[in-house]
Amino acid sequence: MTRERIAELLEPFLDDTRLSAAQLGQIETFSALLLKWNAHMNLTAVRNPDEVITRHFGESLFAARHLFPNPATQQTAIDVGSGAGFPGIPL
Repeated sequence: MTRERIAELLEPFLDDTRLSAAQLGQIETFSALLLKWNAHMNLTAVRNPDEVITRHFGESLFAARHLFPNPATQQTAIDVGSGAGFPGIPL
């Protein structure tokens, strides 16, 4: 999946925010690894690449946008066992 496709799929979850090329690259790498290892062990029931982006990353980024509306402030959060790293990694 290309970074452009990832950006397109995440657009509805980010409002006016845009992810950097580095962030899109990290999502690209993580989703590829998730799909690769999900074939060997059941990390998530989501197996469609587009759904991995929208259901895992998109929903997590949407939650982060509402939990931390002003990213310039130094707020913290802890993720205790969300499974396969979601939503903690995008937060």
